[in-house]
Amino acid sequence: MEKRPFLLISLVFLSGIMLASFLKKAAINTIIITAIISIIFFIVYFRNRVVSHIFLYLLISLAGFMRFREFNELPKNHIAFIVSKEPKSVALKGKIINNPVFTRRFDYYPELTFVLDLNAVKCYDKWADIKGLVLIKMYFYGDKTFKYKDNLMLEGEISKPKSEKGAKFNYEMYLAGKRIYAVSRVRNSDYIEKIENGSSVFDRIMESIYSIKNKLTSAILINLPPPHSGVLAAMLFGERQFLSSQIKDVFIKTGTLHILAISGLHITMLIFIILGLFKLIRLPQKVSYFFTIFILIIYALMVGPMASVWRAVVMAVFFLFGYILDKRIDIENIYGLTLFALLAKEPNYIYDAGFILSFVCIAAMIWVYPILKKLFIAGDGNIILSFLSDYILMSLSVWVSILPIVAYYFKMVTPVILIANIIAIPSCFILVSLGIASVFIYILLPNFGIIFFESVYFVDTILLYSLKLLSNMPLAFFRLRSFTMGFVFFYYAVLFLVLIGVRKKIVTFP
Repeated sequence: MEKRPFLLISLVFLSGIMLASFLKKAAINTIIITAIISIIFFIVYFRNRVVSHIFLYLLISLAGFMRFREFNELPKNHIAFIVSKEPKSVALKGKIINNPVFTRRFDYYPELTFVLDLNAVKCYDKWADIKGLVLIKMYFYGDKTFKYKDNLMLEGEISKPKSEKGAKFNYEMYLAGKRIYAVSRVRNSDYIEKIENGSSVFDRIMESIYSIKNKLTSAILINLPPPHSGVLAAMLFGERQFLSSQIKDVFIKTGTLHILAISGLHITMLIFIILGLFKLIRLPQKVSYFFTIFILIIYALMVGPMASVWRAVVMAVFFLFGYILDKRIDIENIYGLTLFALLAKEPNYIYDAGFILSFVCIAAMIWVYPILKKLFIAGDGNIILSFLSDYILMSLSVWVSILPIVAYYFKMVTPVILIANIIAIPSCFILVSLGIASVFIYILLPNFGIIFFESVYFVDTILLYSLKLLSNMPLAFFRLRSFTMGFVFFYYAVLFLVLIGVRKKIVTFP
């Protein structure tokens, strides 16, 4: 473990964050006293490795606890203390902090959604200094446009977020994880006015990045009909609002929703494409790594605050820096370093299903897959399974590892994923590669770019047709009435013990 300090540090830090999420009302004085005692014992027993390490890890856990508390501490003038479940008419002032999303729910006007960082709230004809994030929803029409970092004054009804009756998805908890405690419904864009205000250099950079993203997304929507345009926009830029509920349902039932969430698979393909282009122009290897890191960071900013994207990008950046510095790359250490860095920045990621699934998938590839692979090696050293079977083993490792999380969030178990991934993952590789080529070639040479979009249409048609067939197979998926967090912890405890037992058996087997 000494060779992989960040793995243990990140897990201990995570334990502190999780403890804080369960003990939100724990006395801060108790935590401070515990920290002081731990520091004293660490100093006194510094030369005793066992004792000093115990108190060092206790301090790291307390750091995770305090980081979660500090991150979620709300000021007295926060909107969360004012808003109620009953809608209230108010006027709001604030700044848009994300790329506004358009969703066409009805035949006439699309719904515009964005997050407003509040400066003030007007209620009963008086402006008050109120802070916090509010999710704004309105039906959009007319010639007004809204973009990232626009300063606005708007009128609407504000209330606490609430889930629909009978819904299995806890919408209020989902938004709370993003520190959004209020939702405002605005009738239309006539009730919104722009306020002139200065912007920072970073704001202008982000405006340019989002502008490029919107143009690239528009190129996809122009050249591909639904649902194919929605699938490609989700794969390349994380824009899922163009996907119909029926198409999402197909991906959920087959367990292949992960190919729509930009993660390690997509980032790996992007890196290969970028490095391949740099190699064609004979750019020095280490210089190409630096440029690749820069492009990956710009891409992550373009996609937005998606946990799975940043997990993949941060891990890739650590790997590339390791190659630049000619350092030995240890996947487990980088895994731990990435987990620690993201949780230190955003401890509320523990509520994000995408974040959890992303890290569990990588854990499955690092620790579960090698055990299963060794289990299926013949005594004479020849691998029994073919390349296809090896591919299935990888899918099995991931499926076994994420099964309780999918069951908890989606109330569903999807055995068909073992077959579906054989089709979905190669299709994803082809679609992402063709999609990137299609978008950029279309911008440079529109007539020639259309040919690539036709190829995307062909591949995606096969993918969707195959997944629909698989989703309709008998026993393709099972719906669950409930799956509690207690079952999740019990499942992983049993899985851990089984893997330890199998691993020992493999090591001792002659």
